[in-house]
Amino acid sequence: MVTDLIQLSNIKKTFQTEHGAVHALSDVNLEIKEGEIFGIIGYSGAGKSTLIRLINLLEKPTSGTIMIEGRHLTDFNERQLREERRTIGMIFQHFNLLWSRTVAQNIAFPLELTKMKKKQRDERISELIQMVGLEGKESAYPAELSGGQKQRVGIARALANNPKVLLCDEATSALDPKTTDSILSLLSKINKTLGLTIILITHEMAVIRKICDRVAVLDKGRIVEEGSVDDVFAQPLQTITQEFVGIHQNPERADFSEKIILSLSAAKKPLLQKKLSQLLGNKFLSVNVLGRQSEQESQAEKTLVSIQGPPETIRSVVNDLRSERVTIEVFESK
Repeated sequence: MVTDLIQLSNIKKTFQTEHGAVHALSDVNLEIKEGEIFGIIGYSGAGKSTLIRLINLLEKPTSGTIMIEGRHLTDFNERQLREERRTIGMIFQHFNLLWSRTVAQNIAFPLELTKMKKKQRDERISELIQMVGLEGKESAYPAELSGGQKQRVGIARALANNPKVLLCDEATSALDPKTTDSILSLLSKINKTLGLTIILITHEMAVIRKICDRVAVLDKGRIVEEGSVDDVFAQPLQTITQEFVGIHQNPERADFSEKIILSLSAAKKPLLQKKLSQLLGNKFLSVNVLGRQSEQESQAEKTLVSIQGPPETIRSVVNDLRSERVTIEVFESK
């Protein structure tokens, strides 16, 4: 029977700034099962990175509880947390490697902190290098590696102490599509081989679709939708989820000859949402919603979109939007 490995209950996180309180997360509840790959998707500023840092208590919640294997991490002291963090590996968007150390020395770093004997350490390093496909790169420095190779070093380092959980903070966002696929395939292989629980945050639905078992959609600090990846793709309930699914299901085409980035705004949110839905459903265009911003004082909302397709189709769409009183600002045109 698959059991819940991680439980987040009624999590709130508020940051105090000179301009007042910022509510990063509100009433977040999640249950993540042992051995699954769980995705958390949301736009920039949704609270994804804060949420993943709460799981290993690099950030402490303002209120709520975090449990791993039935243990209340929120009740742990600093010494207990240091021990617990050894069972939670983490990889990052920009790799966070030590640039003065070689590949082998980077992987060795967490093992040195545990005082592992050199012979055992060397054996473990060799095993990890083989696991992530970096044979022959042991003595190379980060500056000599490609982005994908750097991330493989990060993965090997995160696995050094045999963690039960691997946290991936936008781990493929700095990589090209082909390299992203290779890293995702590696993570999937590690999940199956080691039975490792992986929690992956991203703003790319294609990443979720490729390797995740379940997904939670985070919007403005709240979980607005959660379920199996198949169910969420088949029947997205929330507008934000429909946007993400629409982006993935309408991929860019090689024969498109024009690309334009626009900021769209309207006095009423329903109007803008209606026009966005029409855009995402246009089979002649590839539309990518890059971000959204709501005005606090009114119902106005701005959305940044990338549109790629035949020039005449783009012109027609822009004219239609303007005729419907959608305000358009052109940021980039290629």
